[in-house]
Amino acid sequence: MESQLILHGVLLPAAFAFALVIAFARRHDRWMGVSLLLAFAISIANFDPIVAQPRQGAWTTVVLSLGIMVAIATIANHRGGSRASRAVACAVAGCASALILTLPEWVGAERRLLLAAALAVCSALLLPPGMHRGGFSFWCAQSLALAGVSLLALSSGFAKLAIPVGAVSALCGWVGVLALFTHPHRSVHAGISGSMAIMGVAVLSAAATYAFDTGELPASACVLAAVSPLGCWLGELPPFRMSRIASGLARILGCAVISGLVALVALRNSTQTQGDAYALRHAATATPIDAVHVRAR
Repeated sequence: MESQLILHGVLLPAAFAFALVIAFARRHDRWMGVSLLLAFAISIANFDPIVAQPRQGAWTTVVLSLGIMVAIATIANHRGGSRASRAVACAVAGCASALILTLPEWVGAERRLLLAAALAVCSALLLPPGMHRGGFSFWCAQSLALAGVSLLALSSGFAKLAIPVGAVSALCGWVGVLALFTHPHRSVHAGISGSMAIMGVAVLSAAATYAFDTGELPASACVLAAVSPLGCWLGELPPFRMSRIASGLARILGCAVISGLVALVALRNSTQTQGDAYALRHAATATPIDAVHVRAR
């Protein structure tokens, strides 16, 4: 049963998105964000309707928020643009994404502003390595970072979110393997759209985990999970960037350390919940994780 869940929720969505990467994103990085979004959305679509009934707290609006970010990033995905134009794109995408998100803990104006600022700032910070580092180390680092986000959601009981984040993590890992067989001058870059998609998955998933946590998961774990993709900046620091090998290893190490901290905090504060946290709080409208197993058959 678990193998079927992994197949339909992680491997097949990641494989479909990976095919898109090979077909389009290798040549035009503006499609990288679309590929990451598809892996996330297809995985969720296997278990919950993407467009849920208009009700407060519909967690599947995370997909819509991520889609808005990717759409804006894809339009703005131009290497010749200035830093100011990219910063504006990040700010607009963060505000638009936070505006349409409907999560219980993020409905107030102050909370939405905080979420918009987090999305904009984190996306802007990931752009430099995302646009210029397209090798195995960058994608491996992002895969590890999102694996930590997935583990955080799983430890809180939010299995239906952990699965699609795991699909995106798997996709990043496969792109990293592809980068090993790609000439350095034709590296598979994340670009603006891919960088913003990665940060969108991390930040929005951490926010959703915090919103629907039914236990005592500390907010610090969610913050660490949200910023975990930025661990790749360790490879850009002066002690490491002089050597290509040292820079790549530091890039992976930075994300691995943050993900390890997220895993440690998550496991120590796990609620030991058997069902889905979303189903526990919204039993009348959600699909329990047992039903997810049934639908995956």
